[in-house]
Amino acid sequence: MLNSNEILVDMASFSFGSSPQILLARGLGSCVAISFYNQKRKIGALCHAMLPDSHESTIQGSPMRFIDKIIAQVLANFELKQVKPNEIEAKIIGGSNMFPFLHEEVKIAPAMGERNVAMAKALLKEHGVVVIGQDVGGNYGRSVRFNLDTGIVTVEKKI
Repeated sequence: MLNSNEILVDMASFSFGSSPQILLARGLGSCVAISFYNQKRKIGALCHAMLPDSHESTIQGSPMRFIDKIIAQVLANFELKQVKPNEIEAKIIGGSNMFPFLHEEVKIAPAMGERNVAMAKALLKEHGVVVIGQDVGGNYGRSVRFNLDTGIVTVEKKI
């Protein structure tokens, strides 16, 4: 059950908020969550993306499932609030290799989680957003709690 100031961010979506709200993402495996925070105004966003690049996919459905599309949309929301990318701090969470035995058998390199993390880092750098923290990789799930009053991201590991 969520408290009145908590917002759950579903897969293939993001939520934008301000202090004292808390943004939550649950069930991250190979998916990536990215927190975006402007400390001065205590506003931020949390996204939960599944796949790295919309240009490499034939999958239909929500464009917010792709890291390239969701980062662009989040930054557009910050722009509406007159916050520039260099005024935003980001943290990247997730990108696990949940089934390493399958990865080894089908010999896909790199694994989806690694590709998601690499895409997130590259696009954030390209846009001028500073990444100040990360909890990525491994072979376990994660849940994220992002406090918009403090900017603190708490990661709960699911093993």
